[in-house]
Amino acid sequence: MLQLNSPYSFMQTMFAQAAGLHASAIRLDVAPALVFPSPTDPPDFSGLDEIMALSQQYHLRVVADLFTIPPWMAGCAATDAVAQSRCPPADEAAYGSIITKIVSHADPVIRDWEIWNEPDTGEFFTGTPQQYALMLRTAHDAIKAVDPGANVLLGGISSSSGMSWLEQVFATPGADAATAFDIANVHERGWLDGLVGDLVGWRWFLAAHGFSGPIWVTEHGYPADPGYQFDPHFTTGPAAQAAYLTASIPSLVDAGAGEVFVTERDNLGAQYASEGLLGGDVTDPPVADPQVVQRPAYAAVAHLADCYTLLGRDCPSGPAAVSPAAVSLPAVRLGRLAQSTVTVSDPGGGPLMLGPRTLTGPPGVTVAHDSCPAVLEPDETCAVNLQFAPSTPGAALDQLQIPSDGGLASVSVATVATSVSGLSSPQLPRATFATGPAGDGVGMPQELTLDLTNPLPAPVHAGVASLSGPDAARFRLLANTCRGVNLAPHEGCRITVSFVPERLGVAQAILTLGGDGVPLTVALQPIASAPPAIRLLATERGVRRCSAPGFVVVTSQPSVVSWNAVRAAPAIDPRCSGGGAGPHNGSRASLHGRARTGAGPAVAQGRRGYVAKVRIRVGLLPGLYRLTMKPANAHGAGSPRVIWTTIPA
Repeated sequence: MLQLNSPYSFMQTMFAQAAGLHASAIRLDVAPALVFPSPTDPPDFSGLDEIMALSQQYHLRVVADLFTIPPWMAGCAATDAVAQSRCPPADEAAYGSIITKIVSHADPVIRDWEIWNEPDTGEFFTGTPQQYALMLRTAHDAIKAVDPGANVLLGGISSSSGMSWLEQVFATPGADAATAFDIANVHERGWLDGLVGDLVGWRWFLAAHGFSGPIWVTEHGYPADPGYQFDPHFTTGPAAQAAYLTASIPSLVDAGAGEVFVTERDNLGAQYASEGLLGGDVTDPPVADPQVVQRPAYAAVAHLADCYTLLGRDCPSGPAAVSPAAVSLPAVRLGRLAQSTVTVSDPGGGPLMLGPRTLTGPPGVTVAHDSCPAVLEPDETCAVNLQFAPSTPGAALDQLQIPSDGGLASVSVATVATSVSGLSSPQLPRATFATGPAGDGVGMPQELTLDLTNPLPAPVHAGVASLSGPDAARFRLLANTCRGVNLAPHEGCRITVSFVPERLGVAQAILTLGGDGVPLTVALQPIASAPPAIRLLATERGVRRCSAPGFVVVTSQPSVVSWNAVRAAPAIDPRCSGGGAGPHNGSRASLHGRARTGAGPAVAQGRRGYVAKVRIRVGLLPGLYRLTMKPANAHGAGSPRVIWTTIPA
């Protein structure tokens, strides 16, 4: 908004105020129409010289907008000098010549050259897209011939509606316009929420035409007059202007704008009459020594500039705000869905760049829908919809993490998946049947009692219990207090199953308890074991015929061997008579006792097994005795074995 013919003191004030903003560059008009007022007079570089001096004094890079042509080279039928200055040139070579002279004079102080201002509008350029394409190519070649390192900027396109006009520019034969500029140049004004999408759309459009270089926003502003504040989130006057720019400038930078130029002073009318960071005596026509009023937006932009200078980014405002801070998804059965929504907002005055949302924790919770953009504005909210589809029962705690350039926001997500398969029992996972005192042999009843408890923080409904499997007919449900009950957290119930084996070995059946979610299944595998057997019952070797008898018993399992000696006849072996009353004499005709086999296998008289020795020493009358031995253990009692022996006199 500066012209070469503005009063020097006015231009100096604008440079000084821009430097106070800690700006890196200032954009202004270097109008060829003012440098070359006639085809015969020498060029007037006085205004350009003043700008170059101010650039060096205030250390501000100048972006020079080569807006207008000298009216005398206009290639149109207009008779008004202003209208003629906005026409395409009649002679492209002559146009290139004046561009060469301007750039040569300003080099190397000015090295950024913009070719026209909003050429897509009929207001500022009255030529065709094809004529602009040829002008752009001519100016590009002239500038690069003087300074190959200088930047050529596309003429600032007024809005995204100019894409169709620019399509024609790029399609102009012989101009190769898409390669005739180094920096794309667009103007952005509009609702805050639309700026990022608009700039992203420009990037896609330009990339589709082969341009991948920087994009600058060379006009950006927002009115301070509430009567023209078009964004409904920013309508309270100068403070709203400051808030808008605090958010919009970082948004544009985050969306890929290499530089953003903010309107410095009021100009023209309507919304532009209050769009400047500076008010006061700064409107057109420029006056010498203007009285400047800094609006709140001036300090806001200066603060932003400080953050970019110190941090390389906008001022951090902290992580995203989330609501609720903790989510407890409704308890859900296996196979069903539960959903909840987390609302995300920007708590600060500037935008937040959001990263990918992630979930950390057990599987089951997923992000079903995410409406959050890459850049979240202060006036904007978005939502992350969570979905819980459990595959296993239980309670779990997850974390939804929402990263941003302001930090990490986390939301705890509590879930409960209800299912009867999640009931717990001290008898599980291996269900062991208890045996009676008679053991676990064939025909001996066995019993299993399951004490089930709901460990979840939500009720679980239990249904019908059933038995299935190859041996289900040999099992019976004795009791079931779980049928049709709603088990509150930590509440329990009991199921009792009986089994009577009909043969040795393992029986196979499945106990199933229906209800919420996946049924609880318990594998039933009771074992019917064989009782111990006597493998050997013999007289102990080395015992003299007429001495107290001793016996060796070998069993198939560790056992307790019960023995019983009963006198069958008073006759005794004649070879043992005549010894007189000895220590074996007694008064009883029967005697019984017990012997325990060894805990480990051994070999006795050629037979391997579990060995016990029995010796009858005293208490029996002399005679012939029938000795019966019977083994027993936890599996039951085995078959008895008999041996005959003589108790000597």
